[in-house]
This record gives sequence, C-alpha cells and structure tokens, in this order.
Amino acid sequence: MEGQSASEREPEARLARAGGTVRPASGSGNSPQPAVNRDLVRLALHKITGSPEFSASQQLRQFLTFVVEASIADPPVPLKGYTIATQALGRDDSFNPATDPIVRVEAARLRKRLEDYYAGTGHGDPVRIIIPRGSYQPGFHLMHAPEGSTAPQAGPEASPEPPLRGDPALTPPTSSAKLLETPQARSFPAILLRPVVFFPLMAIAFAAGYAAAHL
Repeated sequence: MEGQSASEREPEARLARAGGTVRPASGSGNSPQPAVNRDLVRLALHKITGSPEFSASQQLRQFLTFVVEASIADPPVPLKGYTIATQALGRDDSFNPATDPIVRVEAARLRKRLEDYYAGTGHGDPVRIIIPRGSYQPGFHLMHAPEGSTAPQAGPEASPEPPLRGDPALTPPTSSAKLLETPQARSFPAILLRPVVFFPLMAIAFAAGYAAAHL
C-alpha cells in the first residue's frame, strides 16, 4: 500500500516557500521558458494533487510535490534519485538506486499520469508542470495568463473640448474681407468709410474746393 509517515514527509515540509518567480529547466526544446511565479506553480500543484487522476496514488502525489517544492525552493534542493527515494518515497538510508529502480519506475508513472491529467481535468490550466524524460527536474510552462491578471485596457483617447462660445481668446480671427460682407458693412456709411471709396472722394472734394476758391 502506498503511503508515507509524518516523519517521512517532514523533509519536504521544510523546503523553502519563498515568493517570487522561478525559471527551472524547460524540459523540452531549446526555447527559454518565461519565469513563472511560485504562487502560480503551487496553485497548479495543488490542483493536480487534488484531481481525480491523482486521487488514487498517494505515492505519485508525494513524488510530484517533493520535486516541485525542491525546484522552487530558494536555494533549490538538488534532485537525485537517492534524495527522492529516501525523502519522498519512504526508502531508508540503505537505498541503492543501482539495485532498486523505484525512482525510475515512479517517474515514468508520474509522466504518464501528468499526460492523462492535462488531457482531461487540467487541459485548460494556465501553468503546466512536466517531468522531462531523463531528468527528475520539473519544468513549468506558462500556457496563458490566469483569469483576472490581464493588463488593464487603455481608455479611449480624450477628445479636445470645444472652445467656449464668445471667448475672444478662443475665437478664430475674422478677416477684414469677411467683415465687409456683413449686413452692417454693406450699409451706406460703412461703404463710404472703405479706403477704396473714402480716399478718392476726399481727393475729388479737395480738388473741387480748390477750383472754386480760384474762380
């Protein structure tokens, strides 16, 4: 029967739980993975270990919990077969990985169970935890931003306020040509005061007065 006493689970409970982000091995490919917040990793771990795919296997839950917490601890705990066997799988100090394949067997089971989980319950999880083949070091993949963490949308551009009616500082200047076309400008006195009319009339009046004075 799979199980582990409280004393055997104590080492993983002592693993560091500092906040911040982690950038563990990606597990596959050469593309670097973005740093993932530790809280998001623990949230993903909690959902996995509480899922139907993992409910029947306490040993797989302990294996996954130990390697994830060891990876995101600050500083990280080195993950070796001996460490996993003695601190997560209940083996004593006499464990010999050369003669006891339990860590390799459970790691293979864990990889398959994670595949089943992400094909079912966890298909929409924002963070995926993988155990790459040939390694016990988990990789954390940020699939998409969790709900409620999207960046705020920019507001609509502010439209300029219309100028105040009657404010001379905000009223555009009016050309003299337009002023002359108003009804007031078209009145007779206004026409006489136009430069093109006023000065010729003054010249004619001056000439007429001069001629009358010398007759």
